[in-house]
Amino acid sequence: MLDSVVAGDGGQPGQVDRVTIGFDAVAALAAGKVDAATAFWNAEGVTLERRGVPTRVFRVDDFGAPRYPELVLCTSDDELKTNPHLVDAVRTATQGGYTRVVADPDAALSDLLDGVNGLDESEQRAQLEALMRAHAFEPVGSFDEAALNAWAGWDFEHGLVKMQPDLTALFPQL
Repeated sequence: MLDSVVAGDGGQPGQVDRVTIGFDAVAALAAGKVDAATAFWNAEGVTLERRGVPTRVFRVDDFGAPRYPELVLCTSDDELKTNPHLVDAVRTATQGGYTRVVADPDAALSDLLDGVNGLDESEQRAQLEALMRAHAFEPVGSFDEAALNAWAGWDFEHGLVKMQPDLTALFPQL
């Protein structure tokens, strides 16, 4: 992923000095321990901005990668065969949640804050607003087949997967 962003901006991926920082990009960037990090633009990017840490966000779809679905639910063939009602219930509930977020972001945020102790309301609101501005929840409950095909090809081309994904097998509903 990093290589594609660096190359997409005209840089040389082989010249990047890579450092393992674990899962705390915010602390590493804020402390100046690293100059850049791969992270979630809608989470760490928002947090860094709110803390006043000067950043430039390089979203992969601005540097050669196609836009990708923000959330994909996965299950095994066995689970799909033995518990189709459960799989459908999870899909339906997730789709309903996304539909509610798009229709009434304030109510959805309130539900999140009521359901998860310890979340910072202003931080969650800022992250939600970033996602809403980017239309990250759309299209709700369905895939853009052209975008999935573009993403699968890009993954293969950049070595993120070893073989071209068979989207018909992975997404039978297409």
